[in-house]
Amino acid sequence: MIAGIVAGGRPLVSADAQDPYWSSVTTLLHLDGSEGGTTFVDQKGAAWSATGAAKLTTSVKKYGTASLILDGSSNIKRTAGLDTALGSAPFTLEAWIYLDVGASDAGLFFAVSGSGLTVETVGGLVQVGARNTTPNIVTSSSGLPYGAFAHLAIVRDTTNVTIFIDGVNKGSAAHAGSFGNGDLQLGSYTSGYKYLKGKIDDFRITRGVARYTS
Repeated sequence: MIAGIVAGGRPLVSADAQDPYWSSVTTLLHLDGSEGGTTFVDQKGAAWSATGAAKLTTSVKKYGTASLILDGSSNIKRTAGLDTALGSAPFTLEAWIYLDVGASDAGLFFAVSGSGLTVETVGGLVQVGARNTTPNIVTSSSGLPYGAFAHLAIVRDTTNVTIFIDGVNKGSAAHAGSFGNGDLQLGSYTSGYKYLKGKIDDFRITRGVARYTS
């Protein structure tokens, strides 16, 4: 079993659940709640807020009671802090992503900065970049499915950034640069551009740890 994952693939809630990297987790959103809810509880205590029609849905989910549903013009966001700075250190960003059938290319994550980490779909493939400095660090060899949840993990070790989809390495490239710190947006690339139409469940950032190396 991968450290920090319970049987079946859901991220553990806390150190009490035996995640050895809990102290390095900066965000853990299970995105559970009631239908239409707009309260997004971060297990690390950060405050996330909805823009547009972002809300919880109980009808389509991977784990727990709900997932985040986005309509192609909304996201959720939180203010930057010391804990959101990725810099040049290792990290793991992961979530279960559900792309609606027929959805256009979308932004999945953005740290709002000139060199902030970006995760988006381009031509159906997942692309990871540092916005203005290196917009395309690595692009996946195949994309996320439509109409089903898939586990997406973006992992930086000491030298490479790697894209894993459902546990399979879909592309890796060296990147020595530093990612800029900024407010976090989940479900979009930049404000007013490339919003996700789909669902997100169990979003986690672990700073300083490359959880998956193969």
